[in-house]
Amino acid sequence: YEPVLPAPSSEVGTAFLADEVVLYDRRRRSCHRLNGSAAAIWAHCDGVTTRAEAVNALSDAFGADPAIIGPDLDRLVGELDDHELFAPRESTDGSTPQHGALDAPVPDT
Repeated sequence: YEPVLPAPSSEVGTAFLADEVVLYDRRRRSCHRLNGSAAAIWAHCDGVTTRAEAVNALSDAFGADPAIIGPDLDRLVGELDDHELFAPRESTDGSTPQHGALDAPVPDT
């Protein structure tokens, strides 16, 4: 399977500013500022886009090597997941849904 980027939590508001994005977590009453490249990664976190699709799109947009983009994407998604800014992923075994950055499979279409 190809890992899918997680979707934002419904408790997270997004404000697009000139060259950055501000995320507001209503549950924790905390803000997170993302620079332009991090904001581009956040824009791909929709619960549908695969990691490979995001890496390719970001590589094209920034003219950077996918081998560099991939680890940067993984690191940022992991950090945002540590702050629980993503919606819980569905569990496949009936257990309690958990946060998980890149663990959900691509949905069947």
